[in-house]
Amino acid sequence: MPLDYLVRFIAFFIRRLGVSTFLSLLLLSAILGSVAWTLAEVLRGPEPTLLFLLAGLGLVLGWRLAAFPWLTGGLAAFTAAAVGVELVWVRVGRLEDELLSVVRPLPRLVWQVWRWPLAGTPDIRPAVEAAGQLGQAAAVLWARLAAWLTSLGGDTAFDPVAATLAWGAVMWVVSVWAGWATRRYRQPLLAVVPAGGLLAVVLAYALSHTGALLVVLASTLLLMGLTSAHHREQSWLARRVDFSRDIRLDLAFAVLAVSLGLTAVAGAAPSLSITNIARRVQETFRAGPVVNSLGIQRRYDPANLPDRLRAPGLPRRHLLGSGPELSERVVMQIAVDGPRARYYWRGATYDTYTGYGWLTGKTTPQTVPPGEPLVQADLPARRLVRQTVEVVGSTGSLLYAAGEPVAVDQPVTVNRRSHDDLFGGRVDAPLYRVDSLVPVASEAELDRATGGYPDWVARRYLRLPATIPDRVLTLARDLTAVEATPYRRARAIESYLRRIPYSLDLPEPPLRRDVVDYFLFDLRRGYCDYYATAMVVLARAAGLPARLAVGYVSNRYDEATGRYIVTEAEGHSWPEIYFSGYGWIPFEPTGGRPPLDRPVQAVQTGERPAAPLVASGPDWGSWPVRLLAGLVLLAAVGGAGWQVVDLWRLYRAGPDEAIRRIYARIFRRGRQLGVPVFPGMTPYEFGRALEDRLVDLPVGARWRRWLASSPRRARRLVGLYVRTVYSPYPPGQSARRRAIRLWRRLRWQLWLAQAVRWMRKAEG
Repeated sequence: MPLDYLVRFIAFFIRRLGVSTFLSLLLLSAILGSVAWTLAEVLRGPEPTLLFLLAGLGLVLGWRLAAFPWLTGGLAAFTAAAVGVELVWVRVGRLEDELLSVVRPLPRLVWQVWRWPLAGTPDIRPAVEAAGQLGQAAAVLWARLAAWLTSLGGDTAFDPVAATLAWGAVMWVVSVWAGWATRRYRQPLLAVVPAGGLLAVVLAYALSHTGALLVVLASTLLLMGLTSAHHREQSWLARRVDFSRDIRLDLAFAVLAVSLGLTAVAGAAPSLSITNIARRVQETFRAGPVVNSLGIQRRYDPANLPDRLRAPGLPRRHLLGSGPELSERVVMQIAVDGPRARYYWRGATYDTYTGYGWLTGKTTPQTVPPGEPLVQADLPARRLVRQTVEVVGSTGSLLYAAGEPVAVDQPVTVNRRSHDDLFGGRVDAPLYRVDSLVPVASEAELDRATGGYPDWVARRYLRLPATIPDRVLTLARDLTAVEATPYRRARAIESYLRRIPYSLDLPEPPLRRDVVDYFLFDLRRGYCDYYATAMVVLARAAGLPARLAVGYVSNRYDEATGRYIVTEAEGHSWPEIYFSGYGWIPFEPTGGRPPLDRPVQAVQTGERPAAPLVASGPDWGSWPVRLLAGLVLLAAVGGAGWQVVDLWRLYRAGPDEAIRRIYARIFRRGRQLGVPVFPGMTPYEFGRALEDRLVDLPVGARWRRWLASSPRRARRLVGLYVRTVYSPYPPGQSARRRAIRLWRRLRWQLWLAQAVRWMRKAEG
């Protein structure tokens, strides 16, 4: 039944328009639809619905304007520009309500004006107020577009609203021109060149599929053949030339065959060197401020990302899907030399959203001596706070601090993405003092922050995977379209998320489903991981650099001891947004938490602690050094003798027993190195954990060369053990010799790793 209605609908348009006009509009629609679809796939900002709407309406308007012979090109361009600006402005800025507020009082106002002599002065206040609100919103859109245009070629800046306005205008222009040039000038190639050129440039840079270009090519060739045949037939009729009507069908088959043949040749001919052409376009439009501002993004698949989350000594458990770990067990007690406030104890930050969770980009480990600066310490609108952290429970040796850590009185291993961009840090000491910078920027100061960002911030913290659903990007744009400053856009997103109910009773996110899309449009409830992730993604989609922070929030303060009591139940995640001149500023979108209290006006940051953070080591005398040297020598001689006896026992044992003993020694050494062991752990899981531990040891380049082959040897020995235990074929003498040879080399590397670990603890 629906097919019957479709046939009738097409037949109706063919009767009204004619076969030639209908086919021309159909082919132009295919061309512009391919352009709109590809731009929506490649660009970050415009959604397919908007681009298809502009393509269709622009084509119809251009076609209709060309039908009036008295309408000049300039007047037609002015008309199309006026309609396009109003359409794009209203749709992108979500000004439908404001526009209706202006239109709604007009009939009543006209009636009052008509009855003015009898009823008195008409009330124009509702119309004026509505027009003022519409003008204010339009002014914000214009200001954002002007600022975005000004920033092109300067500081890297991406504004999705301004980019959508620009791309919407481009789509409107090429669509109107396609309809106008095809009907007025009867030059389909001239009509399609702007759309095809735009598509080719964007596809070449974005490294996307080129199938849309073939669709455009085939449709253009068909349109050229159809237009030429129709024009020739009209010329014959005007000159009264007699011709057979059957020629139309023959000509149609010929045009179809030639068009499809040329398209196939263009798609398969290697002599055209499409790769070289694309490379030249990429070099011309190399990723830079202009390309980033336009929102053109290269495609990448988050499922194929390498394991970038691995960083020396830092945890990897802050991922969505594991569920909240709630416990009243105390993990830390923190004393603060400063005002009592609600602090967020940050342990790590994440920069890469995959669509299913979080991971961190490539980091570089660095061991920082006590008291040495970790990051830039002269950020404005920040208060320097000194904390004394006593670790009571298991925190994975993470360094926790309120705000940005500046210095620690213990050796700390930090992992940097760049000089002032920390992933996190590790402190092995159970008690340490840390100085950190807590942001105290006021709402007025943040509201004055501009949208220009350093290149490292824009490159890393505005990136989103290409699999983000369009409705998530559209929601971010709609929430922030008429917000004038970055701070107001962030607050708009935060306010929207805080209206979503808080809940811990949640199902697991569906597999292969974007977490933010699932949370915002289907689940509609969640806990802190969902809120924080959603705000980071929406902020990035709105052109605000954002990252995910994980740690704890302070809820309990012990008046008797003057300490904050931090439990596992207070584990939290929150978003941080970068503001030019102020750095990373935290936000609280979680509905179950009280909102952040931010000062309205600027506050004094106060004096910084006078005493520097420096650890004092023990005072060694001469006789303890001699005693220590003697003990070390005695231990070395005894250890060497024991190693000889141990090897002799391994050679005397059978192959099966020797390999089992070697694995037992590896297992024991691994536990001494701090490899986590849990019930049900398989040998392969233990082997991978041992490899990670050996790779993540915080050693210098000199010792790293000595330990470089240890993960490979451990993996081979674990493999021999698995084959010995689970294979139906017992190991032979060659397997035993190979295992002992590997163990002779690996045991000294494990001893070295253990010594390095002891030295690091001694330094702490």
